[in-house]
Amino acid sequence: MKNLWAYKKILRVHLWPRSAFPFLIAVGIAAPTVFTLPLAAMGCFFLMLLWGGLYALNDCYDAKLDEKHWYKKNRPIPSGKISQKEGYLFSASVVIIALVAGHLILGWRFSGVLLLTTFFQLIYTFPPIRLKNRFLFDLTPQIINPTLRFAAGWVMFTHMSNLLFAWPVLAFMTFGFFSTFLYEKTSPKRKENEKQFKFKNTVSQIPRPKLIKLAKLTMILAGIFFLYSTLIGPLNFWYIPTGILSVVVFSPYYYKHRKDIVYLKSKNDIVVLHLTLSLCSLLWLLTGLLS
Repeated sequence: MKNLWAYKKILRVHLWPRSAFPFLIAVGIAAPTVFTLPLAAMGCFFLMLLWGGLYALNDCYDAKLDEKHWYKKNRPIPSGKISQKEGYLFSASVVIIALVAGHLILGWRFSGVLLLTTFFQLIYTFPPIRLKNRFLFDLTPQIINPTLRFAAGWVMFTHMSNLLFAWPVLAFMTFGFFSTFLYEKTSPKRKENEKQFKFKNTVSQIPRPKLIKLAKLTMILAGIFFLYSTLIGPLNFWYIPTGILSVVVFSPYYYKHRKDIVYLKSKNDIVVLHLTLSLCSLLWLLTGLLS
């Protein structure tokens, strides 16, 4: 039973709502009626399952580094609960299942986006390219991942070429996710850890005060593109109260997280945070479908 829990843990189920959020926004805009929800639910599950497998692959490759990390060392693979070989076999199986099932049930356009997602994560994680260790390129997931997650929901109900119609929403999501990513990196504990292990990624080389200013700037840009999306399109006016509610709900979490990274590393805080994100995701979906 403990081993089953360990396998569930390497899939990082608590992070799945992060993948669902852009997907459900796209479905809310592109889906014709609420009767398409069962189809959207299947797509969302395959997308989240794929990301679970990709997170697990990352853990497999980074296991040796994670053994020395102050909290990652407790993950199943670095802690020895699951061997690296077992982790690779399990994660690769999950990725293949998500790709094949997505293709057979939802078609080539959906599975094509999942395949692009897999390809990008592989070159981000593994050598010889390993974008994760390259200056500036290590920031590309903050742009590409929300876009691909959005595209997965979009292509289920409309053509990929229509994605240009949604560019203000993509800009809003990109700057929003990028801002929260930067706020996470401003934690004193995280900066101390980066210094200890001599990380060479882009964010680790930016002083904390400048990082905070950059996080605030990107959040302002996210707000500007959100307002543009609601006033000009493709979002409608009803997204404004939905957006305001989301900001009110999440602001305390990220403020406390910036003060102390441990705040969001306890099990209960993580569960509450991502349950809240799940409910907000559904709210954004319903706002699109019912307005």
